[in-house]
Amino acid sequence: MLTPLSEADLITYVPVLRTLSRAYHFDKAALLANRDGRLTNAQTWRVRAQSIGDVIGAVILATLALVFVAFGLQRPVTAGTLAFTLFAATLCGGLAWACKDSYRRKTADIRDGQVGAADVRVGLFQLRSSRTGVTQYGLTFDGVDQIVSKATYDAVIETIDYRVYRLPHSRRIVAVEPKLLVERSLDDVTF
Repeated sequence: MLTPLSEADLITYVPVLRTLSRAYHFDKAALLANRDGRLTNAQTWRVRAQSIGDVIGAVILATLALVFVAFGLQRPVTAGTLAFTLFAATLCGGLAWACKDSYRRKTADIRDGQVGAADVRVGLFQLRSSRTGVTQYGLTFDGVDQIVSKATYDAVIETIDYRVYRLPHSRRIVAVEPKLLVERSLDDVTF
């Protein structure tokens, strides 16, 4: 049985949860499903849409690799032409392979429909461009850095643990909540 939220939970942790839900695109139903280790239909469609981008990227990059090879075959063979052709074709082919691998991992996540959970401490970091002066804000979950909005950065409490729900194959984060809320009922919470 889940315990109800206390007044302190509502004041301290629920605003963090709401901000994280906007940043990682999940709602109460998704969080409850993720707590049970399941992926929701909306989350499945989001991963499926991302995997389409992987297919498009792989096709474009593989085509580009072939274009570079064709370009190299039409020119007289010189060390420079050969080096450029090999470099460009290898780079495009490698990136196409990475897109294909990303697609494979995401489709495995969709097929399995499962979500894993890990309790982690969140780290905060800032990256400031010396050229433009623009500051990017980021979170580190279990050694993985992600750029987030300043609002998300400001809402996260660095001194508490979080439960991170991620897909097992692609390691994509689908939801995050303060660990203190895991055993609490979300009946009184609106996202």
